[in-house]
Amino acid sequence: MSRSTAAASEDGGQIDFTLTTTNALDGTSVPFTITGIQSADITQSLTGNFVIYNNTATVSINHVFDLLTAENETYTLALDNSQASITGTISDSNVTLASSAT
Repeated sequence: MSRSTAAASEDGGQIDFTLTTTNALDGTSVPFTITGIQSADITQSLTGNFVIYNNTATVSINHVFDLLTAENETYTLALDNSQASITGTISDSNVTLASSAT
């Protein structure tokens, strides 16, 4: 399994994960689970399936733009069959609001 984009993405961005197989039938589902983050941190479920076509499948993990300043969050996307896992990081920029009295 490989990342097809950067390992880290800002809040509101995404990371694409690509699974490459050998001799898998088109339409084969390979289930995965994401751990290390909460479901509110991404726009999809913490579980899902890669669906193989031409021996590859890509899943995009979309990070929620939450306007909260926090430490970077690292998560693991692992195949349910324990054959592979990979990590992604949601990096958090500081969002600053300023006001002035008049």
